[in-house]
Amino acid sequence: VHEAGVEYVDSGATAIDNLDDVLDVVVIGQVDFMTVGEYQIQYTATDNDGNVGSITRKVTVEDNTAPTAYSDVSRTPVPI
Repeated sequence: VHEAGVEYVDSGATAIDNLDDVLDVVVIGQVDFMTVGEYQIQYTATDNDGNVGSITRKVTVEDNTAPTAYSDVSRTPVPI
């Protein structure tokens, strides 16, 4: 779960092959951290023999932060 309004930084993925060692990973998808919802990011790697490995990360963006109101008199934030 990721908090809405907070920039999402993808942690990425690593692909390792028993013959080709570390492979390049293609990333498909993005997270709109300003919009509540579920997002999928797919990571795919292909070795030199054409074998494909893929995994999908699900990211849920939620708004769990209460708004803050300010009193005109005190200017002290008061959770709503």
